[in-house]
Amino acid sequence: TSVNPMFANWGVVYVEYCDGSSYLSDVDQPVRLFGSLIYFRGRRILEAVFQDLEDRVKLLTLGKRLILSGTSAGGLASYLHCNLIGTMVNSDCDFRCLPDAGLFLDHGDITGNPHYETEVKAGLQLWNGTHSLDRECIKALEPVGEEWKCAFAQYVLRFITPPLFILNSMYDAASMHLVLRLGCNPNTAGDCSSKQLDAF
Repeated sequence: TSVNPMFANWGVVYVEYCDGSSYLSDVDQPVRLFGSLIYFRGRRILEAVFQDLEDRVKLLTLGKRLILSGTSAGGLASYLHCNLIGTMVNSDCDFRCLPDAGLFLDHGDITGNPHYETEVKAGLQLWNGTHSLDRECIKALEPVGEEWKCAFAQYVLRFITPPLFILNSMYDAASMHLVLRLGCNPNTAGDCSSKQLDAF
């Protein structure tokens, strides 16, 4: 406790990323994709995890300090659900969010096409995920038909009320593939052409 007094007696709960939607999905029936049944129930998983923690250790009613964190898609989930989890904890809890590498930007790929935006919109529809997005963000963007933007950290950020500590490199490795569609790894010597590097 003398070396690290703030975190010496903390517990850690690791929630395996398992739903592919940053815990936004909420579909009653499984969907058949590529011959397999896929269950899109991320929102239910998220709520069940916190209910289980409440049932076992009274995390929500007795917790004094709580940090919600995640990396990459989990970092995005930390942005997207920060307000929701903040409403679940007791009013005396010092609750904060620490997203790590969750800024998957609404940005064109290296050719300027909004490829990732298109994928996010399709995902929200497949997952029945729009209703799991931040309510204040939806209220602000739904009237102009842009509620899908609430699935991006850059847009939901202004609506997050708990304190945030943002940790993000210039690009998450997944962003180079999902958002920019770079087609190479700039960290590997000789992997990218000069054209790809210029675009990067």
